[in-house]
Amino acid sequence: MYYGKVMTHKCGFRDVEEAFGQTEKWVCPQCKEGIYSPYEDCKVEGPSYKCKACNTFFEVPKSCYVCKDCGQVYEIGDEPYVRIRKYKPTPILRALKNDITSSFKLFDALCEQFVKGKYELKKAVLSDHDETTVYWDALARKGKSIYGLLVLSPSERLDLVTAERIIAKKRTSSLGAVAIITTQNVSATVQRKLRGEKIAILNPDKSMLSNESEIKRAAALIAPELS
Repeated sequence: MYYGKVMTHKCGFRDVEEAFGQTEKWVCPQCKEGIYSPYEDCKVEGPSYKCKACNTFFEVPKSCYVCKDCGQVYEIGDEPYVRIRKYKPTPILRALKNDITSSFKLFDALCEQFVKGKYELKKAVLSDHDETTVYWDALARKGKSIYGLLVLSPSERLDLVTAERIIAKKRTSSLGAVAIITTQNVSATVQRKLRGEKIAILNPDKSMLSNESEIKRAAALIAPELS
């Protein structure tokens, strides 16, 4: 798109002043006659726009969006958009970064064991049972056997209240066994209670994460057939 004053030479040629060359050296591109005074040799109009493709003149440009891949043109207000939200970790989360990372490394390693064992694995499962929404980080299914994995936030304490909530989730989902991954210390009382419900507690320490046999042993606490 060109922009500038519009000049019409006495021969009839009309274009933006840029087309006539530089000031004091203007020449009509059509008849090649030199222009010594644009206001004497030409009719001078106010600033205008000119399309580079079709040479149409217009006073008000129309803004739009053009897709760089397919060339689709969208008018302002009709363009598709995606809203992106940017989240910044809080100081507490930054402090717990290593615990969060190790927890999900263990989670991924256990998921891999189930996949190797030919289990149907689904991550981030959200389902409704008897009007109760139940969430699991992963469910592994083979035949009639279903096992669950749950990763607790490093800031979430695994106390008796949390244990009762997880036991209720397990019973509602009709799971054979569950593994809870947590970096928190768990009392002996809570451990006994969960063990009685076939719920294993796994702490993702460095020795476990660096030893595949330890990963297999951990997976066998959930599904004995993986041993």
